[in-house]
Amino acid sequence: MRMADLSKTTTLVNGDVFDPQVVSDMINAKVEKKAVMTGYITVDNTLQGQPGSTVTIPKWGYIGEAEEYAEGEPIDKSKMAFTTASYGIKKIGKGVRLTDEAQLSGYGNPMGTAVNQIAMSISEKLDNDRVKVMYESPNIVDDTSAVIKYTAIVDGVDKFGEEEDSKKVILIHSKQKTQLRKDPDFISADKYESGVMVNGSIGRIAGCDVVVSNKVESYKEWYKIDSAGKEVVESGGDGSTKFNLSDVIKSLPFAKVGDNVTKVTTEAFFNPIIKLNNDAETEDDMPAITYFLKRGNLVEHDREPGVADDIVCTAYGMPALTNDEKVVILKVKA
Repeated sequence: MRMADLSKTTTLVNGDVFDPQVVSDMINAKVEKKAVMTGYITVDNTLQGQPGSTVTIPKWGYIGEAEEYAEGEPIDKSKMAFTTASYGIKKIGKGVRLTDEAQLSGYGNPMGTAVNQIAMSISEKLDNDRVKVMYESPNIVDDTSAVIKYTAIVDGVDKFGEEEDSKKVILIHSKQKTQLRKDPDFISADKYESGVMVNGSIGRIAGCDVVVSNKVESYKEWYKIDSAGKEVVESGGDGSTKFNLSDVIKSLPFAKVGDNVTKVTTEAFFNPIIKLNNDAETEDDMPAITYFLKRGNLVEHDREPGVADDIVCTAYGMPALTNDEKVVILKVKA
């Protein structure tokens, strides 16, 4: 395909004038509306116009409680320990070809359909990536002895160790919706005033706004960290004495070679619980998930005379789990 000349506009067969900026704005608006994770993440624009394709994110440890000292006694200096995680910038994109015949057919709205489907495709990819990074959190609560219910969610929420409750969201699969709605502690969204809960929430339970998304992961077989389990190896594991890392990280992304794990065969849903707001005492701490935007959606158009119009949309960026202390993965029986 020839390179698009964005200095020109092209009149489509159906009489519309193609304006890449207008189409880009339309796609941006639709992407935001369709994305489940919109509102639960922070977008960082500092990478725009900057060189480099990898971001290294520090995760700081707590220096501990202050201590008492006598007059004139020197104060010990605590070294701020931290770990890092590196994320590579991703290029995502989708293209559509509108043939002249399709545009001349007079049925429907070819351009509107193309924009809608590109937005849906990009939104789906963004959402999948953003949900996926949540599962890197090592904060896990295993309540797979029963299906999702109030007591299990309480266990998940208490994993945060909060002294004061903060605003939280739990993502559930549509197959769990009926189970939760029948829980006597579930309060449906229509019982609250507008604007009290996050957009898309169907209700609240155990202090969590409940959002339904089929992006919630489920596994028939999965792994958990267990000091009495089998060792994880890079390769060569036979499953009876050792497990291969490539098999383990599918359901336990933070696992590494040398860990000991156990294989579980109880089918389970992995429900992320996301802490949305900062603690009062640490207002400048990192959000749970940050999307590092290198370049937003760019629409390019190329006309093949007498044949078709090609529309391509690309974007550069990547999501990262920037504060794993704000994400708990609750595992419950499917």
